[in-house]
Amino acid sequence: MWIFTHTRKTYLNITIYYVNSIWKLYHFLFDIISFQGHYTEKNIAIKIQKFLYEFNFKHRILGFTTNNASSMIACDKIIMDNLSYNSENHDFNHYRYVIHIFNFIA
Repeated sequence: MWIFTHTRKTYLNITIYYVNSIWKLYHFLFDIISFQGHYTEKNIAIKIQKFLYEFNFKHRILGFTTNNASSMIACDKIIMDNLSYNSENHDFNHYRYVIHIFNFIA
């Protein structure tokens, strides 16, 4: 999630990381979603889950990497619970972006 300071509009950034059959890592920006209303953990989870279902990614997700914002941590908990109840994906994990953690320490 980020806010464009000039317009005060909020956006949700979806970046995909994957490994191909010969273990080469790829990543790309998949979508930037304009976010209306309050960005609570529930509203963020709804947007991300809509994205997962729309592009049929719900069975292919191993985890999320986010910053340490309490809303993102709670959002991922909601998504993890929903994915584990609705799919065979029981190894879903939430990873915190380590550079964001180091930034707080410095």
